[in-house]
Amino acid sequence: MDYLKVLNEADLGLGVVSGLELLTLPQGKQLRQDIIERCYCMKVFVMVTTLTCGKVTERAKMLSQWIQIAVDLRTTFGNLFGFASVMEGLTSEHITRLRDTWLILRRNHTSSAFQFDTKLKSAYKSLMDGSGLLPLQNVSIPDIAPLVFLLERDESSLTDYLPWELSDQNSGLDILLIHLDTARLITAQCGLYKVTAENVMKTVKFEDLISDVFQTEFHLRILWGAKGATVERTERQKKYEQLLAVLSNRAEAPEDDGTAV
Repeated sequence: MDYLKVLNEADLGLGVVSGLELLTLPQGKQLRQDIIERCYCMKVFVMVTTLTCGKVTERAKMLSQWIQIAVDLRTTFGNLFGFASVMEGLTSEHITRLRDTWLILRRNHTSSAFQFDTKLKSAYKSLMDGSGLLPLQNVSIPDIAPLVFLLERDESSLTDYLPWELSDQNSGLDILLIHLDTARLITAQCGLYKVTAENVMKTVKFEDLISDVFQTEFHLRILWGAKGATVERTERQKKYEQLLAVLSNRAEAPEDDGTAV
């Protein structure tokens, strides 16, 4: 909420006081770049904490914990942006291919698995493809990721398909228009999001150590190190995808049919 200025509004120039409005303007390029960085870091953090667990039962427990975090982000805090970032990690190919882990999750953590299968996946899909109405009530931060990725698209990223383009290539243009229209609705409702955020934060007790874990700067340092974090984003992300593939295959071999548990 801090870097988006949802709560602590400030003069951002051009008569804009909220980051939710700034990110839709040409002058908000740096903010959009920061948001893209945070999306990727959060997604990878979910994956790394899961894939580095030594035992399948530990991975299943970690999955369950992330699922509960996703539930809280969506329902308790109304942070759809954070919810979508966590879900992107949970639904990534490197995680969904872990058959043994998901079997153990459904056996040992039935409630989490049920929530993920019946509620979270459909909610995440509706955010990505714009198939649901933009929620206004009980939302502190709307899902701004699709809009940000669209606005920052250039010639070098045209072949990097977004989630909804991979799932339904025939509806890509319609969904694009929906996300652009969503931007208009978000900027018109900045005041409502601020009120909701203020009410949510009244119930939150901060612990500095825990809060730091969810900072983008912390993720950059722990994922890439001080030097690696300064490398151009596309290059370091490409190399990290290779590392994630190795971690996923080490957790469960490609030939694993999911019957080892």
